[in-house]
Amino acid sequence: MLFYMMYNMIFRNSMEALSMKKLNSLILALVIAFLPLIFMTGCGTGSTESVSSLSQDSPTAVSVAPATTSLQMLDDESFNALSEEERIYVANKLYTTLFKGRDLSFIKDEISTGKFIENFRQRLYLSDSDQPDLDKVLPDNYQIQDGRRFGDPLIEKFRSIYSNIISTLYYTKLSKEYYDEWMAYLLGQTILFSPAWEVESVNPFPELISSNYNRLKSLIGEDKPFKDIVYTHMISNENWARFRSPEDNGREMP
Repeated sequence: MLFYMMYNMIFRNSMEALSMKKLNSLILALVIAFLPLIFMTGCGTGSTESVSSLSQDSPTAVSVAPATTSLQMLDDESFNALSEEERIYVANKLYTTLFKGRDLSFIKDEISTGKFIENFRQRLYLSDSDQPDLDKVLPDNYQIQDGRRFGDPLIEKFRSIYSNIISTLYYTKLSKEYYDEWMAYLLGQTILFSPAWEVESVNPFPELISSNYNRLKSLIGEDKPFKDIVYTHMISNENWARFRSPEDNGREMP
């Protein structure tokens, strides 16, 4: 019926006679017709084996264990078995993912040790007290200029907080300390952990960005389970500042 209507509206009538009202009706009809198909296709992630195993004579559903996935950790043996081009690609990806770009000669030297993966992992697991003193590296009231309006106290405060976080990532060497900083920064960009400074209830308080970031960094540094990090964030002032009511929080947090 839908395609018959489309045929009458498009092919039997001229395009000049197709009013904007009819066009809108046609688009609405298409959306209504195909939206259930899209949802059914997207939700069809269950095992086909479990469906076929249902007996037509028995109304009882078969219990299916939840799907599990696992990623094997790359070790030096697997890494060294790659071609030279692939090893360079993987090594470069590791460094750039952590915002620590390295030149080609440096990467080749590290790969030539035959223990690139293990050495790289150790640097992220071990503390390194030989870190630069940012109080000496950066001038007082250091700010990364981003083209926003000057003279606005809120913008200036935000820029100062942001500059401190970014500069710490830039100057801190690869280590457990750096990993904690990096992970806190990434989590702070997600919907779940973002301080949402653009929200009206948060915008007057840029310091919430800093306290949110420092809390995440501290919990990660203490090796807290992720569920504990989520719970601690959910009950924090920084999280509640984003919402008008518990109802908002309930809709957003799941």
